[in-house]
Amino acid sequence: MSSEEVVERFKNAELVFRKSTGKRPTGSLATFLRKLDQVIKRKQADVPCNGCTACCREPLLDVELTDAEAQRLKSHQDEKGWKLDKQADGSCVYLIDNRCSIYAERPVTCKSYDCRFHLLGTPISHEMTTLIEAVQEWEPFKLPTVEDKIANICIGLWVIAVKAGEVKRWKDFWPQAEKLYYAFQSLSPAEVEKFVARYGQQDPPAIKAVG
Repeated sequence: MSSEEVVERFKNAELVFRKSTGKRPTGSLATFLRKLDQVIKRKQADVPCNGCTACCREPLLDVELTDAEAQRLKSHQDEKGWKLDKQADGSCVYLIDNRCSIYAERPVTCKSYDCRFHLLGTPISHEMTTLIEAVQEWEPFKLPTVEDKIANICIGLWVIAVKAGEVKRWKDFWPQAEKLYYAFQSLSPAEVEKFVARYGQQDPPAIKAVG
């Protein structure tokens, strides 16, 4: 995906994490982000799905395939590359009796997908109602430590930057987020509220996390 496409997806995104009121435990934000590095390296997410198949049933969520995967799986090609086929109702062609029938041999895209990414502000289309409902079952990430609070600000800065056209890694904003966190510690509650009132529409969760 090109940088232009990434920016466009962010601009059209429903930032589900701002509306999440679910009860499924997510744990610490900093812990999740540390594990994310391993997910990227191993291309294997560790998601406690507990029987949820929302990503398999979402008609608008395409599963991109490598050339090798396309050769062994039911697939089709469009202008952007190989995609896994779907059933008439929009669910994955390999979803049988609400279970993945090729779980051990599922594509890398499936192995590395974690719907909790959307709790960080990564884009999700307003029309992906099946997936949105599933994501909103998660509770917001916990912020028990200073590291968690700085990570939350960091993610907020990253979302704002990408929406504005800056395609960077969330880690690039850590020094700035750390400075913001400690700067807030010297402010009075009234000063924090004033700051939130002025900038809160851009990133309420990140800003309020340091208050």
